[in-house]
Amino acid sequence: MSTNLCVWFYNPTFEQHRYFNFNKFVAYMDAPFCHCEIQFPDSTAFTVYMGTDVVKKSRSFDTSKYTCVRVPCTVQQLHKARTFAESEAVMRKSFSLLMMTLTFSGISLSSKQGTFCSKLCADVLMAAELMPAQDTCHISPSALYRYLHEQEARKPQGAASAIHFNMPTRLQLGL
Repeated sequence: MSTNLCVWFYNPTFEQHRYFNFNKFVAYMDAPFCHCEIQFPDSTAFTVYMGTDVVKKSRSFDTSKYTCVRVPCTVQQLHKARTFAESEAVMRKSFSLLMMTLTFSGISLSSKQGTFCSKLCADVLMAAELMPAQDTCHISPSALYRYLHEQEARKPQGAASAIHFNMPTRLQLGL
């Protein structure tokens, strides 16, 4: 039996702030996304925001602002992913602005220093063996999206789609 994990990617295009906006900075450094969350079939999502510990909450996503990538997995992989995500929340792993900023450099810090949204999502996917083991300190939200997209593109021609993308059209975005 199989199911899906959903990784939701946030595009800050329509945010209107007159002051420095870290979301726009992250998207500027590696467009188009600045944030991501991983969601389980029961609608429980895990992420970390600036100034918080890992957050676990039941939620829905506005598809005009978020793009969903559905990652197929077995029930066993889903259990591994959930166990890891729950442990990060229980350990109260916190957001690290330094780690997030260093994403765009060649410098890595120990995971004990904290986490950031795309690192958390990639670590959950790795714990479930849905992504090969790698240093997740340099995975921005857009880089994670590209990685998942590349995995789908590498499939043989005519193979059934495994990863599903719901990227909004330019018309839906009002462009």
